[in-house]
Amino acid sequence: MATLTVRTPSRRDWLNIRRVRQRSVWLAAPWNSHVRSDGASIGLADALGSLLVSNNLLVATVDDELCGVVVFERDDENFRWNLCSLSAGSPRVDATDEVARELWVALLEEAIREAGRAGARRVFAFSAPDDVGH
Repeated sequence: MATLTVRTPSRRDWLNIRRVRQRSVWLAAPWNSHVRSDGASIGLADALGSLLVSNNLLVATVDDELCGVVVFERDDENFRWNLCSLSAGSPRVDATDEVARELWVALLEEAIREAGRAGARRVFAFSAPDDVGH
């Protein structure tokens, strides 16, 4: 039986995070700083580049295989966290709709717990109603 674990990334995870891209959804608000001026969202790698310094992400592993990532932006002044993106999949874990949802739910549950511990009162995410991320 597979074991799903959600945690903060370790140093050895940083190189493997870029492999988690089989399925990704962008959850940042349209006015978020991670959206280009022409309205198109930037890639996960670009978003990670600006967010990695502050360690604003969680990873999901299945039997020590990194297969899910949630990227968020902390806004402690306004007591809120903004979700930027969710990604799922790896070379050994196929990110079907069902698998992606299970990974993302686990990641979001832990992100909400951490937001509460950090004093956040709100967690924001934006998606289209027909999107699997919704």
